[in-house]
Amino acid sequence: MTTPTSITLLLDSARQGDQDASQHLWVCVYDQVRRIAQRAVEREYGSNSLQATELAHEAFLRLAGKEVIHFESRSHLLATVARAIRRLLVDRARARKSEKRGGQLERIAIDDVLDSPTCDLPMLLDLDSALTELEVANPRCAKLVDLRYFSGMTLDQAAETLGISLRTAASDWAFAKAWLRRRMDGEKE
Repeated sequence: MTTPTSITLLLDSARQGDQDASQHLWVCVYDQVRRIAQRAVEREYGSNSLQATELAHEAFLRLAGKEVIHFESRSHLLATVARAIRRLLVDRARARKSEKRGGQLERIAIDDVLDSPTCDLPMLLDLDSALTELEVANPRCAKLVDLRYFSGMTLDQAAETLGISLRTAASDWAFAKAWLRRRMDGEKE
């Protein structure tokens, strides 16, 4: 069984250029990446063509193709995977949107997005746009939303991943939801 400590050791070796450690690292975290991808696929409403395995492999190709591993920890690696999956989903959503050539997109409230078990094209694009702005305003809150929404982490897990207290995570989550709500509701006007 792979432990967080063994992954950290593999990360250290991979950062120093050990290709075997780098390959073994991806094998060790594959199941976790697959679970993140599965959660993302379950949220993507209306796309029966997307498979979790395909999404996990695309994320691997984006991340594992880098010559130098620069992840600080297992948590940092998984957070980066969640971000890569978000980028892949947004890219797919933009491609589908451009194929449809227009149409009026309906704006959805942020609480509906963050609490919804699924996510459709307009929601995903709106959320991505708002998260991009939140990353500038408050990077930690944006990372928390990525971890909670795209990785499916609980507040406890996300707090641990970010290295913050549960109380701080709860405060950041409330702030992020309010900030995103204002941003997304502002688009309606």
